[in-house]
Amino acid sequence: MPVAPPLPHFRAVVSICAAVLSTLAVLELIAPTTALAGWVAIFVMLLAWCSTSQALARTFARRQAAHLAGSEERMRAIVETAVDAIVTADAQGHILDFNPGAERMFGHVRAEVIGRNLGCLMPDEVAARHDGYMAAYMAGGAAHVIGIGREVTACRANGDTFPAYLTVGEARLESGTLFVGILRDLTEQKKLSDEIVRYRDHLQLLVDQRTLELADANRSLRRELAIHERMELAIKDYAVRVADLYNLAPCGYHSLAPDGTILKINDTELNWLGYQRREVEGQMHISRLLDDAGMAIFNDRFPRFVASGASGDIECVLRRKDGTGFPVLVNATAVYDDAGQFLYSRSTIFDLSQRKQLENALFAEKHRLHTTLQAITDAVLTLDRDYRICYCNPAAQQLLGCPHSPLLGRPLGDVLQLLDDSSQAPFLPLVGEPCRTPSPNYALLERDGDRIVVSYTCAALQDQQGVRTGMVMILRDATEERRAASRLSFAATHDALTGLPNRQLFLSLLEHHVEQAARHQLSFCVLFIDLDGFKPVNDTLGHQAGDILLKQVAGRLSQCLRGEDALARHGGDEFTLLVSGRESGGTTLPDATRVAQRILDALDEPFIIDTHAVRVGASIGIAVYPHDGATPCELLEYADLAMYRAKALGGHRYITLSAQQP
Repeated sequence: MPVAPPLPHFRAVVSICAAVLSTLAVLELIAPTTALAGWVAIFVMLLAWCSTSQALARTFARRQAAHLAGSEERMRAIVETAVDAIVTADAQGHILDFNPGAERMFGHVRAEVIGRNLGCLMPDEVAARHDGYMAAYMAGGAAHVIGIGREVTACRANGDTFPAYLTVGEARLESGTLFVGILRDLTEQKKLSDEIVRYRDHLQLLVDQRTLELADANRSLRRELAIHERMELAIKDYAVRVADLYNLAPCGYHSLAPDGTILKINDTELNWLGYQRREVEGQMHISRLLDDAGMAIFNDRFPRFVASGASGDIECVLRRKDGTGFPVLVNATAVYDDAGQFLYSRSTIFDLSQRKQLENALFAEKHRLHTTLQAITDAVLTLDRDYRICYCNPAAQQLLGCPHSPLLGRPLGDVLQLLDDSSQAPFLPLVGEPCRTPSPNYALLERDGDRIVVSYTCAALQDQQGVRTGMVMILRDATEERRAASRLSFAATHDALTGLPNRQLFLSLLEHHVEQAARHQLSFCVLFIDLDGFKPVNDTLGHQAGDILLKQVAGRLSQCLRGEDALARHGGDEFTLLVSGRESGGTTLPDATRVAQRILDALDEPFIIDTHAVRVGASIGIAVYPHDGATPCELLEYADLAMYRAKALGGHRYITLSAQQP
């Protein structure tokens, strides 16, 4: 930075010296001539000092400038090579500097963002609040981010947001306040953190699922480590290796003398049995370790073993010291001397406890599944890849109509014929397809000439390599279920008294007609029918007679319809009728009026209820689509309005308010 010249200091020194000399002259302590000489000397001295000071000042200024330039260059190098983004902004939030790290992080070019608002580096919802925050802070508000590091969400040039760690510093200069923000991209750190959490959760799941297996694996690992340790010791000392291998083997070893006394036994078998070596070797007969069945086997086979030299695999039970037993597999060979005399046996024992447990569990599971399949009422069939039946439960035999015929090995097509529920075409689920139907499918089953509805599900069978070897089919007679569903569907959409479609079904039909008419430019009519004289019948003869009358009226109305028309009971003594449309913009009003007249004529005849002859008429309102309404509600309202006009005119007539007159 520049250094001011020392002229003010020089003037001060000159003034001080002049004052001293003047004082001395006044006091006549020095002669005038001497004073003048003194002035000259002082002046010369001061000129020399001033020249020297100016030179020193210029040298100091150059050094300071060079030092500042070097510092600025080093700071610029640090900023330009920093991995983190460094962004400098003024008090109004305008970007003043944008280092290469920021360019890499945000995807902006420095020249593009210089002078822009900091909001271009933030998501919209954050940028909207940022200018207000800076204005409040500059007006004296509290600082929430200055000097405090925190995690924020930043926005790249392509609009992608990413997590970042932000620290902000403030510098108040004479030219104004500067803010320097340093950001570090946390994307990879977040990914790593999420990945660590995911792997941790996955590992925890594996740990939870494999607790028992890990325990077994731990025991197996200890045995393998023991074997490995014995192998290392065997390299150093063959004798020690053999002893360790014998004693620490994962199976039991013992040797029997000709009389059955245990001569030698390894540590593994001792641990199984719970005995100390001194209690067994040379002291114990093998009979003490066998139960009655095992002793019978020993007495039968040991003499033959002594003679032949091999025993083969023998399963028996060994008794521990505490009296409990565990299953083992024994295999032995004989050792003879040179004369061929039997010396001892070399017996290997394998603990079958775990295998027996697995066998028992497998048997129990198989028995449970077999009992379940035998008891359930759903038909279960297992098929191979050639569609031959490998298994079927009694319910399957009953459903297929073969309760006493053997089905195993027979092709499925010989005993089962499925028809597609829609097309009636025969089909069979493919064994090779990746089938596992999550919910039942419905098909028709042909049996003895009859067809019944069945629901079925399929699941593929695979071997250990994932190759499909067949499938399982589960079938259930759904005939009654289908009938019940049909009855429920009919009851939900039809009037219980007359059997006609109810209001909801009629509205659905009307909506469908509106869609078709709009698409194909058709015209159709809606008739709203209200009975005249029904209330007196209901009041005088009772509600039961009224119900009978409504059913008879419904029958007569149905006879007046064309095949494509639709009649429904709207409610009470009201009926609605849909008269199908014509093409090419033609009107159906003439057709509707003819149908309405047939209805009036049909109702002219008296109705017989018990012994009473009853007469009723009808007031009919007609609405034409699209002239009187473009929606089902508009058409019904228009037809209802026309019906009330007909009733106001005395009833027993039809009225249309449409501009489309017949």
